Amino acid sequence: MNVLFYGNMPQEKDGHITGAQIGNVKTLEILKKKYKVRILKRIYRIKFPFVDYFHYICGLFVLFVKEVFLLSDKDIKVFHVSGFYMQQIYIEFVLVHFAKIFNKKVVYEMRAGGAIDAYNKGSSLYKYLFREVLKKSSCVLVQGFVYKKFIESIESVYCIYYPNFIRRMWLEKAVHNVDLKEDDVIKLVYWGRISEDKNIDLIIKVVAYLQAKKYNVTLDLYGRIYCEKYGAYIYDTILSENVLNCVLHEAIYEEEKLINSVFDKHFYVFPSNNKREGHSNSLTEAMALGIVPVCSDDGFNASVVGNRDLIATNYTFSEYGEIIIKIIKENKYEYYRAYIINRVKNNFVENIVGDNLLCAYKKIIYGEEVAP
Repeated sequence: MNVLFYGNMPQEKDGHITGAQIGNVKTLEILKKKYKVRILKRIYRIKFPFVDYFHYICGLFVLFVKEVFLLSDKDIKVFHVSGFYMQQIYIEFVLVHFAKIFNKKVVYEMRAGGAIDAYNKGSSLYKYLFREVLKKSSCVLVQGFVYKKFIESIESVYCIYYPNFIRRMWLEKAVHNVDLKEDDVIKLVYWGRISEDKNIDLIIKVVAYLQAKKYNVTLDLYGRIYCEKYGAYIYDTILSENVLNCVLHEAIYEEEKLINSVFDKHFYVFPSNNKREGHSNSLTEAMALGIVPVCSDDGFNASVVGNRDLIATNYTFSEYGEIIIKIIKENKYEYYRAYIINRVKNNFVENIVGDNLLCAYKKIIYGEEVAP
């Protein structure tokens, strides 16, 4: 039996890979254990004036023709859509509609965040198309647990929680029994996209705040800087806060090299205010290594972490700093470290999440019940 998978895939000519692309690659790895998978890649607009729209429209036409050709294969039983709704809902509606014409089962996977807000603020047409995609789906996968209740409140559809997950190699590098004291060097870290909506400048100010409180602090930043202007602002912030001697930035993409660079850090600071923040891959990776997260209450951060003690309600460097100080002063660092490692082990590892996905496929294809 074959599966046709549509989604955002890594670009051959681009060394960078996004969180959504990482998630799709992992999903494909799971599906390929049981099924033969054909891939239908999402079409992107190009950054050339005048020819942009023409190129995009032609690309969509080719996409739909290719989909129809692939769906004509009788061995393909399931069409899996890695969906982003919002502006993409119009394209996803057409793709799903064609799949139903060919009598295929549809798995609609809702990636990233912002779905509830988009639906509540969306036009009547948007709400209709969104509901139609849900109606035509045999199964809806949601990345955030809060989405399950939302989807079930607007449509009667089989819906399962399908969070981002990590490979076992991250857990194998976790450091245990760390006794962090006030006079130790406090190692902060962030990895992921270096951009304004991730509030990297706030992390730098957290370093300065802790130094002002007489703590010895270092900060390692790993990731690609997307905007030169923001990169310059980060550097200016480092200089103005007088923390140049304790901040390191490096662009690391290889998974194993990254693990070896960050596994001994203490706190993963994640003050993201990205409007489409979903289930962060890097957040889950940090937790797997036992790096205690201090996060914004954005996207699915709170439900992933599962402990409000580690969630900052405001975007102020002092609040993030005080959360870290409190953990150290109360000698609770090892408690939180053990807690987050176990949370990943019990919820966000490949075998657990992958088994749930394959069980969902069995249910919609063969009618077999899914294990609770």
